[in-house]
Amino acid sequence: MIFLALLLPFMLGYSLILFLCKKEEINLLESAAISFVLGSGFLTVLMTLFIALKIPLERSLIIIFLLIFIIISMLLNRKRLFFNFRLGWPKDWIFWVLIALVTLQVFFVFSESMLKPVYTWDAAGNWIQRAKIIFYERLPVNFFGNDYPLHVPLFSAWFSIVGGGWDDQVYKITYPLYFLCMLASFYFVLRRNKKPAHSIFFVFFLATLPLLAYHATISYADFTMAVFYYFTAACLYVGLLPLSLLFAGLMALVKTEGAFYLTGYLLVLGYYFWKKKKKKKDFFGSLGVLFAIILPWVLCRIIYRPPSGNKIIPDVPYTLDVIAGRFGFILQTFYNKLLFEGNWNLAWFALLIVSLIFIRRIFGTDLKYLYLLLFSAVLSIFMVFLFTEMYVWLSGASVTFNRTALHFVPIVVLCVGLAVETEKTP
Repeated sequence: MIFLALLLPFMLGYSLILFLCKKEEINLLESAAISFVLGSGFLTVLMTLFIALKIPLERSLIIIFLLIFIIISMLLNRKRLFFNFRLGWPKDWIFWVLIALVTLQVFFVFSESMLKPVYTWDAAGNWIQRAKIIFYERLPVNFFGNDYPLHVPLFSAWFSIVGGGWDDQVYKITYPLYFLCMLASFYFVLRRNKKPAHSIFFVFFLATLPLLAYHATISYADFTMAVFYYFTAACLYVGLLPLSLLFAGLMALVKTEGAFYLTGYLLVLGYYFWKKKKKKKDFFGSLGVLFAIILPWVLCRIIYRPPSGNKIIPDVPYTLDVIAGRFGFILQTFYNKLLFEGNWNLAWFALLIVSLIFIRRIFGTDLKYLYLLLFSAVLSIFMVFLFTEMYVWLSGASVTFNRTALHFVPIVVLCVGLAVETEKTP
């Protein structure tokens, strides 16, 4: 049954791509990488809608809805069911060495994830406990003990709903699959403008970031947030605007921080529409798409009225002295954690150096949209730490900052890989 639990989200995502993308816009393997992540997101949107409408999460009912949509999509798009398959494997030995190293890292992530139980507090206490409640109650009206969004617990519960019994291991395959999908997409985004060896080098760079690989094995929502934010940014950069909009809406259903990233995304999107001279009605139509994705979660919060267990509110009477003191400490934390203490290898150093060298090229191309998204994410987190009770989590040995920085590190590496000048091969 695990095969069915994986196949249905994949087919759902692929069906959405068939509706939204032209055949020449995307490679077949790239569409496969996007499909699973996109389908998993929209599966949980459907499940959230079921909860909002007080419809039990029964296996047969969900599968019927999915099959109806998938079949309709296949019938309407039957003349272009498969996207172009353009790959062209190079003969460069460096490319194949790097492919082997990336494969070993992916194997490590799969092994580490599937051989260990959930042993970290946040994963067990916040996400998997809620997934179990969803599985056993099927209409979980009493588990809204905080305002955490539902994607992670719903998709974790999905595997057991399809399987017919709770399994403490099977849902963990989600995270290494997300890891693999992100790496595959990363390669194809770079290959649009770069040589194969260049592209696979930066895939290797991303795959071997210690904290990213670690989080791909421990079932925290921060890694899922990183994957969805990466696809939001990458799809915007390559011009797959409809897919970018879908992933942007799904960000808000993964973690609370997704709402802040979505705000920054809307500002960048407005600038994108202005620079591309797109119609205003298309921009407002995009806002409608985002609202429709978030609506089921909003309905759940209205109907079940959960108390806020993850408050993002000011915690002290603010004065200029307090703000100035916090500002300096937060700035120092950003400096230390991003450059020296955060297990990011040379990612942030590389971003600073490459940005200074290629700054004119960056802001003369569509790469500026990635930089603006990255800046908006960093700024939004900075402001949250500055003006809310989240400030206390920066002190001592807290890992909150590094887990938050994880959300946009894939975009950092993508910016570096795209900014470095190399000549593309045919």
